[in-house]
Amino acid sequence: MPDRRPEQSHWIDRLAGALARSEQPRVSRRVLGAAGALTVAGLTAAVQRHDPARALAVETDAVLNDAATAEGLLVTMLGVARTKQSQLALDEPAVRLVRAAQCEEEAHFNNLVSAGAVPSTAKYTLADRIFENPTTFLTTWLDLERIMVGMYMIAARRLAENGEPDLVEMAYQIGAVEAQHQALLRQVMGERLPADRAFAAWQFRQTTQGLAEIKRMGLIDGEGTTYDYPGPGDRYCRGVTGLVAETTADQTPPDVTPAPRQEATPQASPATSS
Repeated sequence: MPDRRPEQSHWIDRLAGALARSEQPRVSRRVLGAAGALTVAGLTAAVQRHDPARALAVETDAVLNDAATAEGLLVTMLGVARTKQSQLALDEPAVRLVRAAQCEEEAHFNNLVSAGAVPSTAKYTLADRIFENPTTFLTTWLDLERIMVGMYMIAARRLAENGEPDLVEMAYQIGAVEAQHQALLRQVMGERLPADRAFAAWQFRQTTQGLAEIKRMGLIDGEGTTYDYPGPGDRYCRGVTGLVAETTADQTPPDVTPAPRQEATPQASPATSS
């Protein structure tokens, strides 16, 4: 079979040149989809030869895309769980956590998309065994939250390296909430909250590795019922605040208008008696 790698390399260079000349500030996964089996890393290297700034944009998009794909899974899975609430026999604290977390994960998804993310898929495979009982569901959810914390840790690093401070702050904020979900899930499952680590455990060198672990769990392109994002039902956001990421750049000094200067009023001389 003839080796087509030289031709492929030439084609990558042509695509990279076109991307570098593009006036679009970001290159989305929809554009990269035309590259077929090309990896983001390979395309980034090709773009690097034409325009280093464009290469950083490609990598930033890849980070955002991976994060949004994982968020889409969480929103969808929690939506399915809400339809199986009676089957799972979740108690009231667990039900409230599912509702609030789903709303928060959707907010994460929407903010990432607003920043330019394009999820690599909108379809997720959820096997029936996940929802057999509270333990199987909560354990799967807890595993996903662990992965998400690791993904946002490396996402913050990659975005910082790419000079995206606003996105770094967003990644930190989302990762902090995922860690809160992780702690709350342990509490719901009756576990003692761990207090034996000063820092979250390091997990991944790239966000793609976190997404690959999710795929190995069978939740993307796996066996089971396929659900489209965002899953069944509407989100329930009553009582949930902070649905939009707030960054330092969003903060402006308070508009304080100084009080007008008061002109001194001459005092009347006391009346003299005649």
